[in-house]
Amino acid sequence: MMIQDCLKGYTAYAKGETIDDAIYPYVRHVLENFASGELKEKIVTSVLGYEQSNDSIHGEDALNNNRPVEIKCETATPLCGAAAWTSTNTDIKLQKLFESDQEFVLAGWTKKGRLVYIISCNLNDTDIIVKISDKIHKHRVRTSNLTPKTTHTQLGDADVKLLYFNQKYADETEISKPFLEKLRNYG
Repeated sequence: MMIQDCLKGYTAYAKGETIDDAIYPYVRHVLENFASGELKEKIVTSVLGYEQSNDSIHGEDALNNNRPVEIKCETATPLCGAAAWTSTNTDIKLQKLFESDQEFVLAGWTKKGRLVYIISCNLNDTDIIVKISDKIHKHRVRTSNLTPKTTHTQLGDADVKLLYFNQKYADETEISKPFLEKLRNYG
């Protein structure tokens, strides 16, 4: 129960909603300075009303009607629809990623820990797996440290849906012009 209450506070802060004054400074401090990708993924899962996954770090991040969901988060530098794909450095892992037929969710955050956008599409309808494959095959030594990166351009012709957008935080955050145009088209 206590974990759910904490997640509610983080989620409310991320969305810009009012939270209890007693926890505000702590929540803000964590989301501005220490929020891991895992915490942000849990917040995104909460915002979307998806089921939190109990799987390990190498499994799905959430479930949407029992369908696995892969969640990636980027923080403004500027926001450009970027995702880092850690631990995806072998053909076997790529094949498993493809076969799992996951929903792909990408969320953008301000440097102050506020949620700007959430988009979603079918991962297999994108060029992401191809991009990752190209990256790992061009890399001479395959190690666990390989972290292929993708951007909004790998979303290709996928049917991308804008699930959440906070105009206030979008106005306060640097977003690349090409990606902002795509966000407007997804809406």
